[in-house]
Amino acid sequence: MRFRLHGNELHVHGCVQHPTRCDFFLDHTLPWMLGNRESAKDQLLVYRLSVVTRITALTVVLENIDRMLHRLADIKVAA
Repeated sequence: MRFRLHGNELHVHGCVQHPTRCDFFLDHTLPWMLGNRESAKDQLLVYRLSVVTRITALTVVLENIDRMLHRLADIKVAA
């Protein structure tokens, strides 16, 4: 099973019981995490890193957009 975000909710992909999409917190939290603590911890750490990496990449994109907006604002329009 792999963790994924759908909107602001954490879900699990690859679940045998819910193959299309399942709600991790409602369907699997206690039984799966208690039975697979190390695997759950490892997967959550990897997933957290991927989210941080994505946020960092989007932050760079936002900074570039802001730079372009500032450059456009500095251009004097000939009237």
